[in-house]
Amino acid sequence: MAKRYKYESFTCINYDDMMETYNQMYAEDYQLIGYRLFKSSELYQKAVLTLYPRRKGVKKDGKGARSG
Repeated sequence: MAKRYKYESFTCINYDDMMETYNQMYAEDYQLIGYRLFKSSELYQKAVLTLYPRRKGVKKDGKGARSG
């Protein structure tokens, strides 16, 4: 089965700004696999995130919703 990676790109100021955007917009539904920052101007950088969808019923600590 093929991997279902999602690539998202946006502009940000630095690494911390990129991680804040990831946490606000994508962290609930996607796991961050990788990232790249490209300098686009003096003030801004282009961030490209590689994301993988989180499985339904799995908590962030890696334990499933089922017990037993």
